[in-house]
Amino acid sequence: MAKDNRQRLFFALWPDVATRKALRHTAQPISGSPGRLQHPLDLHMTLVFLGMVESERLACIEDAASHIRCEPFTLSIDRVGYWKRPRILWCGPSQSPAPLNRLVADLQDGLSACGFVPEKRHFLPHVTLARKVSVLELAEEAHSCEWPVDSFVLVASDTGVAPPRYKILKKWAMDS
Repeated sequence: MAKDNRQRLFFALWPDVATRKALRHTAQPISGSPGRLQHPLDLHMTLVFLGMVESERLACIEDAASHIRCEPFTLSIDRVGYWKRPRILWCGPSQSPAPLNRLVADLQDGLSACGFVPEKRHFLPHVTLARKVSVLELAEEAHSCEWPVDSFVLVASDTGVAPPRYKILKKWAMDS
């Protein structure tokens, strides 16, 4: 039997230790059933989801990412939300900063040379805090945090293992 040479890949912002701790703290103003909290080492903000990708395409993907030019920026995570249908608790910025929007657009443009079609849905920056959340009541005010962003990463996910489920394959520093 041939071994599957595909991986489930995505580009993401990956928080440092202090930001990860602050992101976990944003889930504090919740009462009710918190569902299944994301493992602290799995917290991230997806930029572009690629799906199942053959290993032969990895060189093109990495090359596209290496041509991205973006200055470091700060994300103000000041909003907590809940999506009822997928039952997901999330946090994110109330305003998506221009450098983040450019980074996502530049990644999508570069990846088109590798045969990827840009996402049709509008990019909504968020960090999933918990899944399968049922009864939920959010506090009036969410804890906020400042996330200094100075790099982005290519990540592989393995849905068949216990948390943490994500592995950083490569990291690109932003131009300062």
